[in-house]
Amino acid sequence: MSTVATHPAGEPAYVPTTTSAPPEHAVPSPRDSLDPKVIKEREKQQKHLEKDLSKEAKRDDKALKSTMKDADKQAKAEKKALAAEGKSRKKLEKISQKEQKYKAGLEKAQRKYNDELAKLEKARADLDAKTREREAIVQQRQPAQAAVEQQKQAKAVHDATREERINNGPAANL
Repeated sequence: MSTVATHPAGEPAYVPTTTSAPPEHAVPSPRDSLDPKVIKEREKQQKHLEKDLSKEAKRDDKALKSTMKDADKQAKAEKKALAAEGKSRKKLEKISQKEQKYKAGLEKAQRKYNDELAKLEKARADLDAKTREREAIVQQRQPAQAAVEQQKQAKAVHDATREERINNGPAANL
């Protein structure tokens, strides 16, 4: 017993089912009724399609890895900026304590007080600069993270499309 299916070219395709009949009584396969050149050309087209889709998948993977690498670099830069900000903050606290100490003995240590006050102002400016730098880096990371998510979604769509194209390729029903 066999079922009749429709071939993409509109020709009837016979799909044999398992039977207990000997091979000499078997129904011919659809490949037997097609010209070997047509079969070979369809197999070649299928192979080319799969090769092109494989290359496309590799490009998508490479783009995703690159985007993720850029996001990782941004995260590392943010971490480094945060550490620099913390270091500057500690430096500011330390210098601020010294400033208070020297202020108490101002008559005796007026010169030291003025020096430390200058360091304090420089440290505040440095903290402000480091804070602005960190905030700028954080702002730069947000689009990179969004690009990673967008790339992941695009890859998923492309993978599904490729799979569908492979399943519906020229040699899919042979």
